[in-house]
Amino acid sequence: GANFENVLIKIIDMENEINAEIDRFIDKKHQMINQIQNLDNTKYIQVLYKRYVEYKRLEMVACEMAYTFQYVVLLHGQALKDFEQNFL
Repeated sequence: GANFENVLIKIIDMENEINAEIDRFIDKKHQMINQIQNLDNTKYIQVLYKRYVEYKRLEMVACEMAYTFQYVVLLHGQALKDFEQNFL
């Protein structure tokens, strides 16, 4: 009886906490996407979107953009600086 009810209440509370965390994550992700898309440099947008929204490694980004890995690393660093100056 009572133990089952307590366990059930705890499960429901945990589900609510998980759902709230998911909602916060989705809101942050949408905010980040909007901020990335508001950058002026399209290469920066592409690199940051692929890396932080699509969760791709920089090696894959370089391959998809047909750039060398070293250039993408440089571009990524510049894009992060631009992002930081605009939004942090």
